[in-house]
Amino acid sequence: MGRRRWLALFPGIALLSACSASDDDSTIPPLDGRDYGEVGDVGCRADDADGDTISDADEGRGDRLDTDADTLPDDQDTDSDDDTIPDAVEAGDSDPCTPPRDTDVDGTPDARDIDADGNGVFDRFEGSGDLDGDTLLDALDPDDDGDMISDLEEIAGNPSAPPDHDGDTRPDYRDTDSDDDTIGDRDERGRDTDADTVPDRFDEDSDNDTIPDSDEAGDADLATYPVDTDGDGTPDVWDADSDADGLSDRLEHESGTDPTRGDSDGDGVNDLIEVAAGTGALDPADNPRARGNFVFEVPYEEDPNPWQDTLVFATNLQKADVYFAVDTSGSMDGEIANLRSGLRSIILPGIVARIPDVRMGAGRFEDCPGAGCSNAMNNLQDITTDIGAVESAIASMTGLCGGTEPYLDMLWLLATGDTSAYASSDVRPRPRRCADPATVGWPCFRPEAVKIIVQCGDEVATQTCGGRSVATVTAAMNAQRIKFIGVNSGASRPGFEQVANGTSSVDATTGRPLVFDISASGTGLSDAVVDAVDQLAHNVPIRVDAIPADGADEPPHDPPVDAVVEFIAYLETNTSGATIVDPVTGETRTCTAGVETADGDGDTHPDYFPRVFPGTSVCWDIHVQRNVTVEPLPHVPQLFRATINVQGDLYTPLDSREIFFLVKPFIPPPDVPG
Repeated sequence: MGRRRWLALFPGIALLSACSASDDDSTIPPLDGRDYGEVGDVGCRADDADGDTISDADEGRGDRLDTDADTLPDDQDTDSDDDTIPDAVEAGDSDPCTPPRDTDVDGTPDARDIDADGNGVFDRFEGSGDLDGDTLLDALDPDDDGDMISDLEEIAGNPSAPPDHDGDTRPDYRDTDSDDDTIGDRDERGRDTDADTVPDRFDEDSDNDTIPDSDEAGDADLATYPVDTDGDGTPDVWDADSDADGLSDRLEHESGTDPTRGDSDGDGVNDLIEVAAGTGALDPADNPRARGNFVFEVPYEEDPNPWQDTLVFATNLQKADVYFAVDTSGSMDGEIANLRSGLRSIILPGIVARIPDVRMGAGRFEDCPGAGCSNAMNNLQDITTDIGAVESAIASMTGLCGGTEPYLDMLWLLATGDTSAYASSDVRPRPRRCADPATVGWPCFRPEAVKIIVQCGDEVATQTCGGRSVATVTAAMNAQRIKFIGVNSGASRPGFEQVANGTSSVDATTGRPLVFDISASGTGLSDAVVDAVDQLAHNVPIRVDAIPADGADEPPHDPPVDAVVEFIAYLETNTSGATIVDPVTGETRTCTAGVETADGDGDTHPDYFPRVFPGTSVCWDIHVQRNVTVEPLPHVPQLFRATINVQGDLYTPLDSREIFFLVKPFIPPPDVPG
């Protein structure tokens, strides 16, 4: 049969001729590599007219069989099927006494079969090449590319236009990497890892983690098996968590972290922790520890990691509301002038250097209500951050009149805010004008701030108009946790000392109450106020507690999880003397030894410090317990927060740390068949 007739019968196959070997029969080696010697040198007496090692009988001599219809009988035709492959090659061996080979076992010997391997592609187009180098000609090879996937499967019933999934002009049956992902079809055969009905050998993302297989292969060498980063026996291309850090590759790709490194930025903190905590997983300077927070891994019904951690805290006062109560009787002009001139330049910066969050207020007192002075007791400026407003209030003070100055009444009114106790309009404002009902006292002290009244005067400080006693006044002040500083420029010291002692406003290092003397001219008032606040901020001991509070769940949990109840066993004071780097400031702090401790809840573990000088470093050991409540979710880490709030005297904030409790997700294994 001529070539034109072949092409007319099967026009689409012309495309595949580019893949066939040369038509020069002389270059085609014997199939099995043996030396067949001269034509006719056979192992039996069977007739073989054309010397193709196939007996004339097997070639249908009696029937004048002419397979290719070229008028030359097969027994005389050295290429009976006109497929360009000599019958001698397709015979199977050099013995004409043996039946000729039938590769596809279809009942038609290869020498007469135009598709000897039964793959749907005619032998003429497969030619005498050997793509996979297995010594078996492609025309006779059921797996041309040697990928252990039959040509029949890869041609998929379309020999005229066989599939070419990667579009590289090499049909899949002649392509060892059909999806061009640098992973051989041999390694991907029989798999559909993500169960998306697309076999891995055609799937550019076999595990559906949004990362191309070519990026997860490890290299571009088809001869090497795909890389397995975590050594779990599952290569990265089929592994939902290639680095076994508890964060799925899909989430790592979305987060920008490296799915092949458990710690992408090399800062010693696992990517899972950083992504869950919202810190910079690609920034070595940013992680929960660097922010002063701590992470405990609490896998479901397994041991937590770690069981215990030590947290160091500062005890410096953080918030203060300072109120200036000034005697404005006629003898106080110098003190008022010094207070006014030094408030912004000396007092405010001096206090802020010791207590960062400071607010101020100011008021006046000069006579008993109804006694003839129109400004008996006035709260001129509530507690505010507006220092200009405080300056204006002080500037409005002038020494007008005076009689029985209501020192104790002013303190009581500032503490209680009960203006109804004084009917006279000389007491202003009435009622108090606080926008926030949670604030306390007449000038709206913040409940969580250290509340300080600085009383300035030169008269006997135990004077009263309403029968107030020092005991009554200090009880009212203690109820609102108000400290006292007295600035005396005359005869006020004895009364000031009584109030200071009654409110524990005493320098514990000297035993002296916080009362300061200045000259009658008012010189030194500003410095005295700063010195007084400095002593209060350092030398007046406070009780220090660590109080855990539940935080937010991420993602939100239904029902909500109380991290304190579920994960914290107990807190215990640590007075070991050990040094710890404060993760917030970078300072080396000490778990101060010798500090008195006490057990507030009776669980046999000391948990607070009854008497600490502000500024002392203190530590607690946080002991956690097994997670027996929160089960893991697929793919998604669960983060539960608690905040350890360190408070002075059970009300004012000193320091805090956030603690994260991390429940690692369940990463479903890839669905790899058999």
